[in-house]
Amino acid sequence: MNKYLFKEFLQNKRIYALNKTYWQNQVAKTAPGRKEALIHNHLQTSFANGQPMQDGNPIYSAFSKPLKRAVRIIQQMPGAEDSPFSAWVKETEFNGQDIQELVIDLQLTPETKAKALQLIHIWFKPDMPTTEAAKQIKEILHTRLYANSL
Repeated sequence: MNKYLFKEFLQNKRIYALNKTYWQNQVAKTAPGRKEALIHNHLQTSFANGQPMQDGNPIYSAFSKPLKRAVRIIQQMPGAEDSPFSAWVKETEFNGQDIQELVIDLQLTPETKAKALQLIHIWFKPDMPTTEAAKQIKEILHTRLYANSL
């Protein structure tokens, strides 16, 4: 049985806010390099009228201006039909510039949190080219998928 963290995050505004803060603190501790270079929660998460979306997409986001890389964490409800963990790198745009974004889609458990933070650590390494970081992430994901299918 999975131990889900912040299980009621979509039903409870207080838990949702705690969950967002939790991710910000976890990423701040994990991301290597200059902490001040990371812009937390850079994506729009409210409607035009100011009402928060609070749908878990994203539950957390961050952008590194020097690296031109971002991360977006999409958190699903526990027991959702989707896979409990998936991730990919895609090209997107932020503030008029092309950037690379690591997207992590998960149901939050201690195990999926650890996987996500491992990928984020690689993604924000300041001395690693984006192509190399993406390659390492892909290899980690492929290895895990293969190991889980045995």
